Amino acid sequence: MRASSGHQTVGAALLAAVLVAGCAGGGAGTLDAPPVATAREITIPEVRVAGGEQQLALTLGVRVGPGAGQAAPMLRVEIRYTGVTRLYDTARDAQGRVLKTERAGGEGCKAGAACAETVRIDLPDAELRQAKATGYRLKLFARNGPEIEIGIPGGQIAALYERVDGAGASRTAARKGS
Repeated sequence: MRASSGHQTVGAALLAAVLVAGCAGGGAGTLDAPPVATAREITIPEVRVAGGEQQLALTLGVRVGPGAGQAAPMLRVEIRYTGVTRLYDTARDAQGRVLKTERAGGEGCKAGAACAETVRIDLPDAELRQAKATGYRLKLFARNGPEIEIGIPGGQIAALYERVDGAGASRTAARKGS
């Protein structure tokens, strides 16, 4: 990570291992209740980047719905720093389009104290798939602090979608074999 002109650039290393975690819905059902659809989240293991006054933990993933073509890519960013609460809450892609952002956690802090914020950024599936060769860039903005520029390498995107597409193909083959 390097600081330049008021913002920081973050590059994540290509990681080969990918984790798959199942997320089941619902509790106990009745006999006439339809089966609960499940979604799975496929993620690249967290990448930690430290530099300057802050540390970042980046997790790239895709939430895959039970039906074909239901992929919702996201980037989870945990920011740790010392100072006053910054309130990271807005992200934009390289063309300046706003990306849906959700604060997923954070600790309010006092001046000089350790702070942590977690933000989840929804990424556009079609554009992320097209960025396998070139990578994907975005900026994360705070209400009270420096912006963070994040670059997701194309190789990391390709590795993630290879797992996503492979998981979908294996589920389809399993259903046909039943």
